Amino acid sequence: MHRTGFTTVTARAPSLEEAHEIVGRLTQAGFARNSIQVDRSGDTEFQVLLHVRQANRARAEQAISNSSGLNFDVGVLPTTILMIVGGAAALGAGLWALRSTDVLSSSQRLLQGEPKRRSR
Repeated sequence: MHRTGFTTVTARAPSLEEAHEIVGRLTQAGFARNSIQVDRSGDTEFQVLLHVRQANRARAEQAISNSSGLNFDVGVLPTTILMIVGGAAALGAGLWALRSTDVLSSSQRLLQGEPKRRSR
């Protein structure tokens, strides 16, 4: 049974590892894993088949060819950004805590009548 508006996008891969990399790029692009099929084609080649709506064909082909021009793993990028932001937030909180402790101890000394320490 052939459904209208759907098509099959095919990609050849020289190894099973490369086929799985293509599958990974397709799933990162938002395509459902159950719509992707990997078949053996000959002794050493594999074929990746994606059943997709005609409107999403160009997006699928771009994901397969990885023609975005980026030389890094896009899946790692959000994790890296979160780690950097989290580290900066922790550093900022630590510095704020040190600053706040110093300010409180200074104001407590003033309330108790102790002279204010001079900065060096």
